Amino acid sequence: MKHALALMAALLTAAPPPQAENASATRLMATFERFGDDVSTIRRGRVPVEFLQKHANTIRTLRAEIVSDEPPVWTFDSSDILQSPDPPLRTHIRLFSILGADALAQKNSPAAWADLHATWILSRSLLQRPEGLSIRIGLLGRRRIDAVAALLGPPLPAWWSEYKSFDTQTPAARADVYDARMLVAELRRELTELFE
Repeated sequence: MKHALALMAALLTAAPPPQAENASATRLMATFERFGDDVSTIRRGRVPVEFLQKHANTIRTLRAEIVSDEPPVWTFDSSDILQSPDPPLRTHIRLFSILGADALAQKNSPAAWADLHATWILSRSLLQRPEGLSIRIGLLGRRRIDAVAALLGPPLPAWWSEYKSFDTQTPAARADVYDARMLVAELRRELTELFE
């Protein structure tokens, strides 16, 4: 029932307005670049201990930037639904793995919860987008947070209540509507090309 109500609300909502990448997103990508080719050592979400040790300063910088800056906003253009740029989803997946592994390595320190907070900020930035793939990757980040948080234990940080109360049904419903609009736009384009 809740999903049906969220779907109805999403249908009545206009397409999101275009947005440009903000400074936080640009800075995030520049800092991520410091990992270089070492990100290829991350396989199936497993981050080698050597990666964490070698890049401890970069991870610390990333965590601080994500938590202290405004949330990253990625370019979106609703005027051309078929060509709107996607956010760097592979980067998000790798960051979820890196921050999750670092949280486990920092298990008994505030840095562990800060890693999960940074993961939540990144996940939430994707959950606010309309595309189904962005929503699925944002939910992947939430699953990583839940799995790691279960191993950290109390005390819970202040942001945890917002995290737990976040409604994931509405983004999922919004993605269903957006993906349906994209399918209709693709069909229109193909029909136009067919009959021209």
